[in-house]
Amino acid sequence: MNIEFLLNLIILVMIFYGISVLIGRCNEVMFDEYRFKYFALRDKLALMVVDGKISEGSVEYKFLINAINYHIKTVETVSMIRVIELLVRYHNSPEESREVSMITRKVENVDSLAIVLEFMRLSNSLLYRNSRVQMKALDLLVQVVPLNKILVKKSGMREIKTTSEKINSNIDRLTTALSNKHAMAV
Repeated sequence: MNIEFLLNLIILVMIFYGISVLIGRCNEVMFDEYRFKYFALRDKLALMVVDGKISEGSVEYKFLINAINYHIKTVETVSMIRVIELLVRYHNSPEESREVSMITRKVENVDSLAIVLEFMRLSNSLLYRNSRVQMKALDLLVQVVPLNKILVKKSGMREIKTTSEKINSNIDRLTTALSNKHAMAV
């Protein structure tokens, strides 16, 4: 009886270990996918400079290259939790709001706005991919037990939800700006 229990326990531990290794590998592949999407955006931006559509010294180029490089670096070098923390910190910073406002007002190049929009969508997708279960659990927790709002404030998940909403708002602003630029070009 004890040997059976011990063997079952060892098998169960091995199965859980295998599952954890598999999940780790899946997360690495997912991060590689996002990193390559950011690389593709950076390549589009570089091609725009080569084609003469934007200047390498322009504000839009500097903003985009810095933001894309920042996101590539964070996806590349840190854990999933750290990636989310860095994305939340960046997208909740006052400078990000100023930069989006400046881009919607000053950027005339439709292709640049399209890259900014794609960048924001990709960042939001990464944020949602890594925290959708937690955000749903958070909503359920607050609905079921109103007293848990205190726990929510301390958890940091509220920041992720706020960040996602803020990114969606910026995506809407950029989509409107892009539509307006397209309309003026036609």
